[in-house]
Amino acid sequence: MRSFAILAPAILAAATCSISLPGCSSATRASASSGTSTQNPASVAVADPAAAPAADKASADEARKKEDERARKRAKLERDAQIARLKLGQARTGSQNSEAQQQSAMTKANADLELSTRKLANFKEQTAPTRVARGELSLQRSQDGVKEAEEELAQLEMMYKDEQFAGQTKEIVLERGRRRLNRSRRDLEIQQTEFATLKEKTLPVEVGELELQVQDKQREIDRLKREAEATRIDKQIGILSAEAEVARLDQELSDLEKEARPEQSHAAAARETP
Repeated sequence: MRSFAILAPAILAAATCSISLPGCSSATRASASSGTSTQNPASVAVADPAAAPAADKASADEARKKEDERARKRAKLERDAQIARLKLGQARTGSQNSEAQQQSAMTKANADLELSTRKLANFKEQTAPTRVARGELSLQRSQDGVKEAEEELAQLEMMYKDEQFAGQTKEIVLERGRRRLNRSRRDLEIQQTEFATLKEKTLPVEVGELELQVQDKQREIDRLKREAEATRIDKQIGILSAEAEVARLDQELSDLEKEARPEQSHAAAARETP
């Protein structure tokens, strides 16, 4: 039946020309003759009914492969974006904690500076003058003690000057007075040395130490300020970097969704086509 359907047009054309119908040309007759003589049903190209399903299957496999790859990429991007958001939150929290710690350290440093400044002022205004006054008073006592010892010895010498008897007792009493005078003089020398040391060395050194403490506290405040500024910049850089990473991953996710929309629309249209 298939061979007859193929040869029917050629047979009809030949029959028409054989009865010399108008409009039949030699080319038509030749074509009909050629068709009848050379046409072979086996040589006619016929579409393979399995070719279209195979092409559709290959296309579907390719689309499914792309979709799987896209799904894996989307999952990775979403996971990375979640991690990036956690890191961003961590960076912000770290910045807040660092700022609080620096503020606490700065408050303590300011309190230490104020305390050191008050100690220095109190030392200059109260402690040092009081110690000098005590030293002067102690020195005056020593001077008075020497003078009293001298006067007492002079009185003893005068009292025993005309004594002709009790020579041994006289020497004992006078020797005791001389020893007391020597001790008083030695004590006065010590008091004079101590007082000079107090005014010229001890008090200036203690004032210098207190001033150095004030300077150290001020330097500590300056150091904390520099560290706070450097830390603030580092934390801000960390926050900006984390924000940039989140934005980058969100953009990649958005681009991935935009890339997937045309293919998804094409796939849906193909499924709807009968």
